[in-house]
Amino acid sequence: MIMKTNKLFILSATLLWLAGCSAADDNAQQKEETAADSPSATEESAVENNEVDTSSLQFSTVEERLQLDLANAPYSGEQYEKDAVLEQMADQTENQSAEAVYLEMLALAGEDYREFEEFISNVDTSFESASAQPGEVNGQGSPEQQVNIAVLFDSSGSMAADVGGIPKIQSAKEAVDSFVSGLPNSANVSLTVYGHKGTDKAADKEQSCEAIEEVYELGEFDEEQFTAALDSFSPAGWTPLASALASAQNHFDDQSGESENLIYVVSDGMETCNGNPVKQAEQLNQSGAKAIVNIIGFDVENDGQKQLKDVADAGDGTYSTVRNDQELKAFFEKETTRIINEWYQWESENLNKVYKSETERINELYDQETEFINATYDEETRFKELSYELEEAAEIDGAAVRKLISATAIDMRQFARETSNDLRKELRSGGNDHREETRDKAKEEREELRENGD
Repeated sequence: MIMKTNKLFILSATLLWLAGCSAADDNAQQKEETAADSPSATEESAVENNEVDTSSLQFSTVEERLQLDLANAPYSGEQYEKDAVLEQMADQTENQSAEAVYLEMLALAGEDYREFEEFISNVDTSFESASAQPGEVNGQGSPEQQVNIAVLFDSSGSMAADVGGIPKIQSAKEAVDSFVSGLPNSANVSLTVYGHKGTDKAADKEQSCEAIEEVYELGEFDEEQFTAALDSFSPAGWTPLASALASAQNHFDDQSGESENLIYVVSDGMETCNGNPVKQAEQLNQSGAKAIVNIIGFDVENDGQKQLKDVADAGDGTYSTVRNDQELKAFFEKETTRIINEWYQWESENLNKVYKSETERINELYDQETEFINATYDEETRFKELSYELEEAAEIDGAAVRKLISATAIDMRQFARETSNDLRKELRSGGNDHREETRDKAKEEREELRENGD
């Protein structure tokens, strides 16, 4: 907060309306008693003559002037009536000092600037930090979201088959490893394998259908540990897709705070363990986790494609069919490109948010400054008009009063302009710094995604 102190003038005397005393006395004690008696005499005289109390209106700085309580000044602003003010001041200002006359004008018709003083003292020049991830930008300052990505990996017996001379499971592992390695550092990842135990024989169905294991727990990505988790299983038995989806919900439910939860299922076939993956995907999406279920069907036959598409639809996600190693890699490369584009959008939205916040506050400063300055001009004009009238009617030193009026008004306007200008500079500087940080962050994330994708 930047505040400037512009010294005005030091008022030379407090106004005193003294009641007449019956006789003078040279004795010091009698003088003290007379002084002690004078307030009550002054109050009685003020009541009788309808005098104006200006004792609380003395000030020596711009800030003190702005803090004066003039809410009850009877003729300020739109209530101004020149004749009424003159009538009340004419008999009371005769031969008074310039300072005393000015204070009476304040008491009767001065503007109350406390609202502007409060505004200028509380201008916030800080900016909201840019959101940590794409998709988290809004104007309400909501908590930053954590992005959680769960990969569900089908390791049923059919994943041992070759496509283009390469085992499907090998192609899938390489594509998943490349994709997860390219995710933003702040994203949590997990890897769950299913159907990796037993065999595809009926005798081993129960064991295989219960084989659902989170081999890489949801958390920060560690390349060495994630690769080891991928190497820890081989194609084996049946396909408990519904149960694997249920396990993912349990992992998400353990997370605290706001989060965006995404699921990528890599599978080459439909559910074979009597579960209902469509219902489970719908439940996942409609739960507190609000997880999005995306399905990558790898070399899937027609019936399997239909079911997997229904699962993705129920999970509010997308279904993609890939037929070979190249298409699987292309799918995950496309996902990486999508995330890069989200960082472009994130950058744009955050830049616009800062511009909007900066512009709104700068415009409000201009509006408040203009309103305040116009009010000081109005007050100055009225007070000078009064001084010319009182110069003849009450024999005041009109030139001295007008000099005081002008000096006060000029100092207030200078204070408002300088303070507002400093605040605008601070807002512009802060806005530029935040925009530069946003651009650097987005560029860094995009470059990292591209490097990891190569």
